[in-house]
Amino acid sequence: MLPAWEKLLKFIERFKIVPSPGIRLTQMSDGTYITAEPPRQSFAHPFRVAVLGGSYATIELGAVEGIVPFAKDAERGGLKLDAPTPPRLRISEKDAKDGVSYVALRVMTTMGGLDPENSETAEVIHVGELARRKEEEGLQPLAMLKWRSGTPEVFQIVYHNLGHYYVVKTEARGSRHLFFAK
Repeated sequence: MLPAWEKLLKFIERFKIVPSPGIRLTQMSDGTYITAEPPRQSFAHPFRVAVLGGSYATIELGAVEGIVPFAKDAERGGLKLDAPTPPRLRISEKDAKDGVSYVALRVMTTMGGLDPENSETAEVIHVGELARRKEEEGLQPLAMLKWRSGTPEVFQIVYHNLGHYYVVKTEARGSRHLFFAK
């Protein structure tokens, strides 16, 4: 055995390794295998989606064109994301299509742009598919939820505040909503 490996083994043998969250010991006929997974790092960023018990989601404060969106709280009605207690958005596997749903930002344009005076301009919603219902409506997914046995796993899509640009409908093409990092 190489001297460096021998030193490493002596060093390791001085400490008692105990199974704990992130550390797994597996006994095999040829020895003990130690598997260590580093703790996942999370950082706060605009529009970060966190799931609470599989039935609710909270969304960190974020803005689109400087407008703070609102979300319909499960018990308290429509609350802006900057409320002292963040709104709890109700989510459900029933809304998922093929086991996937989205927490999305919905914007409604008036006269070709976003109206900061209108409280209904920007809203965070839970949808099964990203299909808009009106020309004036734009949808930007913030996070994708993959459902397994009633439990969602969050795959974050947006990590920043957003800008929005609306392309008006013409005879040649339909209207478009363009979202970009701001």
